[in-house]
Amino acid sequence: MPQNIAIASFVLGAVLILIALLRGGFKIFGAEISGTTGGLGRIIAFALGLFFVFIGVVLGLVESFGLLQPFSATESPESPVILPTSIPENLLPPSDTTILEPEVPPANYSCPELQGASWLSSPGIWYGPNEWNGITYSISYDQYYIYAWNSYDNNVTSYPDPAAYGGRNQWIPLSGAPYTICVDTSGNVYATFTP
Repeated sequence: MPQNIAIASFVLGAVLILIALLRGGFKIFGAEISGTTGGLGRIIAFALGLFFVFIGVVLGLVESFGLLQPFSATESPESPVILPTSIPENLLPPSDTTILEPEVPPANYSCPELQGASWLSSPGIWYGPNEWNGITYSISYDQYYIYAWNSYDNNVTSYPDPAAYGGRNQWIPLSGAPYTICVDTSGNVYATFTP
């Protein structure tokens, strides 16, 4: 689509420049341009022609070199944020949680250092509770998803593997949950409570 816009802009600009230089009196694309273009009209046509040719060239170059990359609905150009996905039917809210305390990271820890980060060492265990504004939160994970639970509506929200949102070894906030997570290249999961 941007390539079509670039071509249309370039052609429109070229026609306007022709009008300015030739004062009209020609036929192009089946349309006849009369020869009564005045001085002010020629100046405006020339300026607009240069503008549209410039826009057409810039859009063409951007498209050719791949500088214009579309973002999906779940990506952000500034920084990635993981958005919720559907929840497995067999996932139950936590009835018993482990305290989310910083643990010594394993030797192959490769996430950037972040104060207050905790290693979620075992999948399938709810870590927490963490409280913010009178609502209790816990976090868990399995091989495919990160799960966040809140006590306000007893809701469990699932989030896909962060590799789909910019890769591993970086801290990414969970949208709608007060946690930021990092999954390293070895698959170790780390979280920090970030209300």
